[in-house]
Amino acid sequence: MKSVVVTGVSTGIGRGAATVLAAKGWHVFDSVRKLADARPLQEALAEAFTPLVFDVEDNDAILAAACRRLTHPLPILISPPALIGLT
Repeated sequence: MKSVVVTGVSTGIGRGAATVLAAKGWHVFDSVRKLADARPLQEALAEAFTPLVFDVEDNDAILAAACRRLTHPLPILISPPALIGLT
């Protein structure tokens, strides 16, 4: 199964991207600041979704989350806040 990390999946572009990718057969790892923010999407996407709890500005938390949860290479990272900065 292909895997992707999508940041900020609790709302907006991140949530939409996670939903579409899961529907197309991708396993979505997401970043949220609080686990409670991931629960609605986790219920909707079930096995296709794995939450990673960290703030995207906290490098130590990102590394810790990745070491705990990621067991195989990830070819794609989608970060909606970065996309907004491109417009």
